[in-house]
Amino acid sequence: MPDHIHALVEGMSHHSDFLKWVDLFRQLSSYWAKRRCGTQLWQEGYWDYTLRADDSVRGIASYIAWNPVEAGLVESPELYPFTGSERFSISELAAVPPHKPRAGDM
Repeated sequence: MPDHIHALVEGMSHHSDFLKWVDLFRQLSSYWAKRRCGTQLWQEGYWDYTLRADDSVRGIASYIAWNPVEAGLVESPELYPFTGSERFSISELAAVPPHKPRAGDM
């Protein structure tokens, strides 16, 4: 997406800390963007959503993959060059019809 990022992040241990991960990700990506482009990358704050036990990880990942299609940037998830997953292939994500997370959970 040209003006924001969607990321589905999973902590792999009891010591995982999402807030520290976000801070480090933003710090490192800002540093390299500033060096390369000379501009500020991030605005203050961010929006997050914690998956619940009944949420489908594949469904949420598919929603993220379909987001550039919904925004009119490409015709299919496979065509967006910045879509990727370590767990699912883009074809698997494209096969799941797009759906938005439940409004009551936002």
